[in-house]
Amino acid sequence: MKRFIIFLMSILTVKTATAQTPTFAENIAPIIYNNCTNCHRQGEVGPMAFTNYDEVKSWGKMVKFATETRYMPPWSPDTKYRHFVGERTLTDSQIKQIKDWVDGGMPRGDVSKEPKVPSFPTGSQVGTPDLVLTMPADYKILGNGKDDYKVFVLPTNLKENKIVRAVEFRAGNNKMVHHVRMAYESKGAARAKDALTPEQGYDGFGSFGVQTDGSFDTWTPGKNVLQFPDNIGHSLPANSDILLQMHYAPSTIAGTDRSSVNLFFKNTPDLRPVKAFGMLHAHLTGGAASFTMPANTVKKFYARRTVPTDMSVMSIYPHAHLLCRNWEAFATTPTGDTIKLIKINDWNYKWQGDYTLPKMIKIPSGSIVHAYATYDNTANNYLNPNSPPKLVTLGEGTADEMYVFGYTYLDYKAGDEDISLVTNSVTTPNTVLSNTGLPFEHDTRLYPVYPNPMSRDFSVGFYLDKPMNVNLSIYDISGRLVKTFLDEKIASGDHIVPFHLDNQWAAGTYIFKLLGDNIDLSQKIVVTN
Repeated sequence: MKRFIIFLMSILTVKTATAQTPTFAENIAPIIYNNCTNCHRQGEVGPMAFTNYDEVKSWGKMVKFATETRYMPPWSPDTKYRHFVGERTLTDSQIKQIKDWVDGGMPRGDVSKEPKVPSFPTGSQVGTPDLVLTMPADYKILGNGKDDYKVFVLPTNLKENKIVRAVEFRAGNNKMVHHVRMAYESKGAARAKDALTPEQGYDGFGSFGVQTDGSFDTWTPGKNVLQFPDNIGHSLPANSDILLQMHYAPSTIAGTDRSSVNLFFKNTPDLRPVKAFGMLHAHLTGGAASFTMPANTVKKFYARRTVPTDMSVMSIYPHAHLLCRNWEAFATTPTGDTIKLIKINDWNYKWQGDYTLPKMIKIPSGSIVHAYATYDNTANNYLNPNSPPKLVTLGEGTADEMYVFGYTYLDYKAGDEDISLVTNSVTTPNTVLSNTGLPFEHDTRLYPVYPNPMSRDFSVGFYLDKPMNVNLSIYDISGRLVKTFLDEKIASGDHIVPFHLDNQWAAGTYIFKLLGDNIDLSQKIVVTN
């Protein structure tokens, strides 16, 4: 009898453990389809597709790694400070479900309970555009390891003035387009400037090079597309040109780009124009000359500016480069109230955007907008582009720094606070369309080392597009080999490898390298005591 009870209990234990394992159909598919698939599908920025069980299962270990480290999904603003449209975050419970599903063998479960993949528009996050403007030819990116800024002129050939309700940039090369400033011009000055050079476009470091009629939002990876509510938008003159100031990030690999812009129009009476409020390094309390970061320093910069009129704020845009670590911005009113605007605790250069508010916020005339940003120019900042650290000043190059804080607004009208921007905004990131025709082919890549900084234990994730001999090693900042952890042939696919540093490792900055067939990928790591 005793043996039978023990046997029965063991069966119940197995059944309970099985029942507790999440399944793709009931638990994981809703998480993936609602938070990941919009980017991870054909033609979008995600390097792999997550549109069915087999695709997600094949990347299951990497999904677990990316969500546990909170590398994915990318979302920078602190949701406890202020909410924005399209927040891409997972709860602790959802992250645990993914972990338990992978650890439990990734069962599919009851297929009849599996939700359908959401229907997404093709070639747009907004819908069918009224006008699509594309660069006339491929632009050749030299691959010389330098920042490249070009202004491209896209004629609209419009026969009449139009009201723009949304502007959507679509990058042709999602690996090399870093960010884009967009404006419009109706005098033909940009067109004439472009005609002076034999190739398309002209150099545009720092500006468009001509006087523009107005500007649209800046595009960065992860940016939401704001569709303006009724009676709100940009007035685009007939026969005007769209100007794209493109920044191609430094790359040692040559390539091409042929990006495009989707324009969406509407008929609306009594147009309320969208305006911009901004603060730059010139608004810093120490003046423009104070925006310098000597080597081995951590500096917090503070700018303030008085609001000249009642404003209805629609979206908020902070911008900086690799040394930046955090942002906080708020407004104080003449009556002493504080209006929280945005807080970013862990600034991510790769994922920054123009964040749309669910409803407009009124900032009264006479209020003061305060914006703080901290920059870490020490070896402890593993994103620091310089080893050892060196003086960094203002510039638009990736290794330079910038301080930009701004927002779009309307002149205030009673009732603006009740206008919802949720239904007029795309609630998913403005991802990019690849023209290469290879949306499911993935390059060999090295994922972020985690944790970083580290004490003794860390993990490295990487993907190989083919089987190859792989060398995983750590070098000091002078380039001297310190230790080789792995040197053997590895199968294609995704891999996550744990590492342990013994107590002989000195605290400091090192370079972790993945070497293979024609590849040399590296990341800076910081070892603490």
